[in-house]
Amino acid sequence: MFISVNETFLIREKLSNKILNKCLDFVVNQRNLNKENIENAYKTNISKIVKIPQKFYEEDIHIIIKTKFNKDYKYININKSIIFSDLENGAKKFLKKIDQFQLEKIYFFPKTYLSKNMVFQVLAKGNFYRPDKLSDICADLRANIASIVNDISAENIKVIKISKYLNNFKFLNVKDQLNEDIIKSFIFILDRYNKEDIKTSLTHGDFKFEHLFTIDGNIEYLVDWENVGIRSIFFDIMNFFIPWFVKRSFNFFEIKKYICKFIEDCLPNLKKDIQNKFEIYFCLYGLERYERLHNSRTVEFDIDEAYKRYNFLFKNLIKEISE
Repeated sequence: MFISVNETFLIREKLSNKILNKCLDFVVNQRNLNKENIENAYKTNISKIVKIPQKFYEEDIHIIIKTKFNKDYKYININKSIIFSDLENGAKKFLKKIDQFQLEKIYFFPKTYLSKNMVFQVLAKGNFYRPDKLSDICADLRANIASIVNDISAENIKVIKISKYLNNFKFLNVKDQLNEDIIKSFIFILDRYNKEDIKTSLTHGDFKFEHLFTIDGNIEYLVDWENVGIRSIFFDIMNFFIPWFVKRSFNFFEIKKYICKFIEDCLPNLKKDIQNKFEIYFCLYGLERYERLHNSRTVEFDIDEAYKRYNFLFKNLIKEISE
């Protein structure tokens, strides 16, 4: 029997006070939530039976996480500080990526291993911090973001012509009426620069505030690496900042100014690569983000909702640079 405390987390019923407090603290830290609200939800919401795969019975499950967009489940043993899931197709691909990109050499990659046909990963104990306004992005946070981008983007670097790189996008014939004009605009802009060189590198693929956990201001772990792969070298930095700025109604030129200044101040080794090429890397980011929609982990992924989120993110930005 589990009790849903919000749309993402379910906590097991009838836990000891000590374990329950650990569970509540974990949920609060994961989403920067109000602990009193989560406690009240646990006390007042009706418990329900959750069907758990039989092979998980030997593991003591205290928390179930239901992912927001993929509708799959992960399980947590709070005493052992581990998170685990079934070895389905997505997990198999992820384990291959760990070996392919030697992710275990990256100090902020959580230790991951396979046992009894299950995938286990060390649990992040720290906090993530999502600022409300621009002035809340403090020096420590900027330094941590830069450190992560610097380490990941230093791996698997290649130089490639835009014209050749565009051949990687198999979705270009996808009929998505909502975003068709956006995709065409990205391609139109990139075609003007098709003889230009761009850099590709290793990328986390879903780098954002919610996935960066720190303890006392220092990086503990970067989590959720399922989308790791080779993309344009500025994908992660754009994916980190652009959605945050768009949700706060910043325009393209304000976003460009901030990211370029951030690179100049915190990632000077990448300054030359972005110079006079911001629009190019932005359009590549748009295509790569769209490609990610078609590599969802489960068959239950809601592609229509994903198209809407994509449209919200890019519809105004692409208008501003196309005019």
